[in-house]
Amino acid sequence: MPKLVYVKIKPITVESVLSPPRAVVEIAGKRIDQPICQTPDDGSGIPVWAAVVDDETHAAIAAEPEFLGTGLLEVQAKNPDVFDLITVQEVADAKAPGGKRIIGMGEKAAVGDVVLETRPAHTFGGWDPMTGDPK
Repeated sequence: MPKLVYVKIKPITVESVLSPPRAVVEIAGKRIDQPICQTPDDGSGIPVWAAVVDDETHAAIAAEPEFLGTGLLEVQAKNPDVFDLITVQEVADAKAPGGKRIIGMGEKAAVGDVVLETRPAHTFGGWDPMTGDPK
């Protein structure tokens, strides 16, 4: 079953005779089709991408260091700093209008904040960004 995965890698340029050069993301010899850039810089100059991959590609890239996880929960467990870069969190705040405040991309929730909802910066329709499974 296809999965929504997150990877951290610099794109490569591919040239062909009949079209202009294009950038692709490639891990373990597998080209990732139509990735969405979540952030152009993870703090060390490497972009973070989200992509839907088939089972064969998932199996090939899962053990690679560039692989961050299947869904945001796995990314959070493996690399919390990247998780903070690619998510927006809504936290309870009695002083804020509506009782909620937004913690933007790249910011961390403070100790004691109650996180009501976590949303990815960008995602694919029809996929649960937290687990990487189809909805």
